[in-house]
Amino acid sequence: DQLSHSGATVTEQLSVFTQILTRLYRRDKQDTPAVQIGAYLAEHIRGSVSLDRLSAEFHFSKNHIINLFKQEYGTTPTEYLNALRLQKAKHLLEATSSAAEDIAATCGFHSYSHFYRLFLRETGISPTQWRSRKRLAP
Repeated sequence: DQLSHSGATVTEQLSVFTQILTRLYRRDKQDTPAVQIGAYLAEHIRGSVSLDRLSAEFHFSKNHIINLFKQEYGTTPTEYLNALRLQKAKHLLEATSSAAEDIAATCGFHSYSHFYRLFLRETGISPTQWRSRKRLAP
């Protein structure tokens, strides 16, 4: 409520809301290693997160991390991270006027072409087409 009256942007409000939901979700779910890895990925969405880094951070082998994560989430950590990044990109395309290339970088994609391919594969349309179809009213 305080953020909505303080002039915070929609993105800032959404970020705080997501953090609150994440905390509530963690209370309901046991902090398994997979959940901890998922939280780590969400917190480091913009950074370069590799299986080597996860292995060093959580002291498990890369294969064990993949297996734990697949059991809990039904996907690999890399696919999960890409899904988080794409979700954030979709929101920013709808809510901002930033260039698609800037949004891709903001969401942690190091290459616009990689972002474009993943976006097209998931949605069936380009980021620009997504924006024109889903754009929020000012």
